[in-house]
Amino acid sequence: MPCRALVACRPEDLIDSPFDAFAVRHRQMLATIAREIEVSLLCLRSPTDASPPPALEGVSSYSELALTRVVYASSRVARLRSALGGESQDDRALAAAAAALAPDVALTIGPFLGPEYRPLFRRFPSLHVFEEDLSQMHEIASQSLKGRAFRRLEVWLHGRSRAQPRIVVSISPRECEAARRRYPRARHVYLPFTLDPASWPRFTDASAGEALLIAGNLVEQRNAEAAAAVLAELERRRADLQVPVVLVSDAGLDPAPAAFLERDWVELRSGAGPLWRHYRAAWAALVPAFRVTGQKTTILQAWACGCPVIASRAAAQSVAAPDGALLAGSGAREIVDAIELLARRAQLRAELAAGGFAALASGFDPARAEATLRDLIGELCDG
Repeated sequence: MPCRALVACRPEDLIDSPFDAFAVRHRQMLATIAREIEVSLLCLRSPTDASPPPALEGVSSYSELALTRVVYASSRVARLRSALGGESQDDRALAAAAAALAPDVALTIGPFLGPEYRPLFRRFPSLHVFEEDLSQMHEIASQSLKGRAFRRLEVWLHGRSRAQPRIVVSISPRECEAARRRYPRARHVYLPFTLDPASWPRFTDASAGEALLIAGNLVEQRNAEAAAAVLAELERRRADLQVPVVLVSDAGLDPAPAAFLERDWVELRSGAGPLWRHYRAAWAALVPAFRVTGQKTTILQAWACGCPVIASRAAAQSVAAPDGALLAGSGAREIVDAIELLARRAQLRAELAAGGFAALASGFDPARAEATLRDLIGELCDG
């Protein structure tokens, strides 16, 4: 009898958007699994999730469950009660929905949901896609001493729960450490994000163009604040370094970088159509986020297009960038120093493009990542 899997996630986790790296990754994962075994998709819709039902091929059934709350967004009292293992109305509803689907294994998708999946962890061999520790982002969680102390207690309590997945997948080696603290009984696997070969053509030469490209979600504060800081430093050095800048962010623009659109050297372009064309038309790509969790997918995108990368050190560490694959700086001043260096040295641009191709091939091979995921699901199905 073939193995049957229940995939549980938010509808938003599977939106069809090239600018949402998590959604791209999760759609790829689901497609990989659905080619091998029967998949039932159960979306847990929070009160604030207005995403349309995901349209995906290969899924045998689709259903939704309305959540009354999300643990991450709950009060400390509610989160503590959850960490202590109290059963909620949502827990009971999820257990009933899963029982009706009668899967053999479960795959649960984070990072925005985690404790909500405990009814599945209790009942089925489970693979949880942890991804990254969102509590490090001050937009989501308090970074005060009291806030951090409470989270340590919360994680400690979750780590002692018997309701844990058998396997946990994280998007970077650093995030595996955070996942181990929350799920100490699980087997932990590093599974990097990889680019879909169908959407990212294979290039062998360096990109060429006049502009410096900043592509990504520039509504997200940690990206927007860093981009604005670098644009401000470029403006201060305008007399000596005249670099045109192109912004591509279909999600929109935070007011901080948007203020620079008044300058004649900053342009906003639509991300409609293949994203790779923007990288191929740039002489370099800038990935400036100073606060980073998970993995900066825009670095992989630039590497795939032969577009030399200048990044913050935090962004470079998220992909464990090897020497010669990019230039990095700790703040806006160092990053603009790197931009100035790269603008003067054409040979260095060619070297960085070659280094990017090599880094992508050695660490982010999509076929290898798919094979790892298939093996993990097969391990669960075999018991």
